[in-house]
Amino acid sequence: MSPGCEIGRADHSVKRGITCAVIALTAAKLWVAGSLGLFGDEAFYWQCGQRLALAYTDHPPLTAILVRLGTEVMGWFGSNNTLFGVRLLFLVFGAVFPVVVFHLARPLVGDRDAWWTTALTVVIPAVAHLGLLAIPDGPMLLLTALFLLGFERATRSRESRWWLVSGVVGGLGLVTHYRFALVITAALFYLVATPRGRSLWRRPGVWGMFLGWGLGSVPAVIYNLQHGFTPLRYYLEGRHGTHVQANALLEHIAGQALLVTPLLYIAMIAVLVRTTRLALAGDDRAVLLAAFVWIHLGLFFLASPFETSGASTIHWPVPGYLALLPWLPSTLRGFGAGGASWRPVAAMAAPALGGLLMGLILLELGTGWLRLPGVREPFVGCSEVVARSRGYLSQLQPSADGRRIVVADNYKLAAHLEIGLHKTADIFVLDHHKNRQHGRAPQLVIWGIDEKGLQRQTAQEALIIIEVTQIVTGTHDTWVTHASSFFTRFEHLGELRVDSPGKRKKEKIFWFYRGTVR
Repeated sequence: MSPGCEIGRADHSVKRGITCAVIALTAAKLWVAGSLGLFGDEAFYWQCGQRLALAYTDHPPLTAILVRLGTEVMGWFGSNNTLFGVRLLFLVFGAVFPVVVFHLARPLVGDRDAWWTTALTVVIPAVAHLGLLAIPDGPMLLLTALFLLGFERATRSRESRWWLVSGVVGGLGLVTHYRFALVITAALFYLVATPRGRSLWRRPGVWGMFLGWGLGSVPAVIYNLQHGFTPLRYYLEGRHGTHVQANALLEHIAGQALLVTPLLYIAMIAVLVRTTRLALAGDDRAVLLAAFVWIHLGLFFLASPFETSGASTIHWPVPGYLALLPWLPSTLRGFGAGGASWRPVAAMAAPALGGLLMGLILLELGTGWLRLPGVREPFVGCSEVVARSRGYLSQLQPSADGRRIVVADNYKLAAHLEIGLHKTADIFVLDHHKNRQHGRAPQLVIWGIDEKGLQRQTAQEALIIIEVTQIVTGTHDTWVTHASSFFTRFEHLGELRVDSPGKRKKEKIFWFYRGTVR
């Protein structure tokens, strides 16, 4: 057999192995998604999906639409599995994502490294989790990859179809999350700051792309105009602190290293340095991709010392890593080819450790066997609360239409209760600090299920549920007094304690009360 045949067989084996890895990850996510309770924000998006609107106070409408479609699809097939239905289309996006990354990378780095780039989408936790949860970051990450693919092709080949892709995908991205504006900003930077980009303004495809972006921004623009720019002010003011926190920069770097895994994070930085040097030397493709990276990673890096609100999250910069992925395999390969004997080991260990970490996370989410602290905690407790609530509701006097009143003290608990009890009860929410911190308080007002909505249920019996572990330490009595102020009678019914899995033993505590609305 000739050497060429051996190489071809090896390449075929690599492709088959990577394909199996992608399929295995998708299967694992399907397993976890079908058994793991909903995260609080997922339940809230289910609420949004039941009240479809042009937009919502903290997000454009696409996430709610996808959640609603997923539950409807499950209903069409005769299933009432809300848990799986909520996540259905997000799982589809997660399955498609490696394919999109492959096609993004292939013209940039060739077929072989495009396959290795695809393999990295399985082992880097920041992107490998895509589709597991029904949150906006899933579709936004997929749409960012699709946009990069279309915009890179359009600016290189100048073919009209790629301008169309960039316009449609960009519009959908703007319907997904306000942070997608950073993707649009990077594209505009390239079109304005580079000679090749400026030469493209004369092409009709560019203006068609702009039209797609404009159409995608219409829901958010109209909604902001209708509601006094509440969503925009929340993202520009409500989610950010006002003074410098000395250790925040180091915490930001540590968080990013954890998301990407430390060794791959170092490799990513090496790719960024290499890409930036090429961009400064005038390489047009490097300028385009470096713009996407720096506008995401650089912005959040520079902003991190000023973040003291506690409402930011470490996954915000993740779309910026997509433009670095195609060159990561060659960077690892080049590092491993160095003279020191430990270098090949480190090069292989980087993705291996990422894959191991992702596997452990999926195993813990699916089973809880490892009892890793904090991993399953956000997903447990709500089914027990719903079950206990059903028992207490049977003791309440229903209204004229046969429904009962349930009052939750925070928006996440309210969303879970509405999923479990929406056929028999109307859910209202107290003005909890979490509602304001996460931008959901104005939405509850719009829906009429806030404290003012509760006050309109005069003389109705209600079940009140307080999630004790979500109350600020030292304010329990004050918060219970506030809750009781809406009722003429406030009778304690019982307490529910739910163990949170993990080596550091924690409990979720819920107090149940019965009252009559004033």
